[in-house]
Amino acid sequence: MEKMFGGSNGEQENALMTALINAADGEHSLCDEEAVYAYLETTPKTSFVVELIQELNKLGYKITNDLNTKKMETQKSQPITWQQLKEFVNSIPVEKLKNTAHIVVEDDAFSKPLLEPYFMDKDIYVNKYESEDFGNLEDLKEVHNEDFNINNYELITAAGTPFLWAE
Repeated sequence: MEKMFGGSNGEQENALMTALINAADGEHSLCDEEAVYAYLETTPKTSFVVELIQELNKLGYKITNDLNTKKMETQKSQPITWQQLKEFVNSIPVEKLKNTAHIVVEDDAFSKPLLEPYFMDKDIYVNKYESEDFGNLEDLKEVHNEDFNINNYELITAAGTPFLWAE
């Protein structure tokens, strides 16, 4: 298996093992090796393939099949840039431009309408040691008073960063 999936502890092998564990335990909590083997032994092959592909998709992988080489491989989905998004939007046929824009998150059956684009109005910082402690400097100073130390924070989102909003 190591040779097929990028070597021992390679990214693809780790993704495959994570997908197997997640498929074996539908709630995605930690499960042991026995649960994975039990899942492999009791799950019909078709169901197994479908569930494994779904789990790999959730991890950001796309399964591709090259009909010329008859080779199947996984490809990690890559985030797009604003430039790529702009090029995509510019390719939308004129008659579709008045329709509501939607987003699909992972493999959700339903799409969500995009509500409003906006630009971040202030820099956002996160605590290097406690990721739940984040905000703009003004709010962080107000919350922490004299305990606030800028050296414990790093900038994660600069003012002016564009965002698309969906609920």
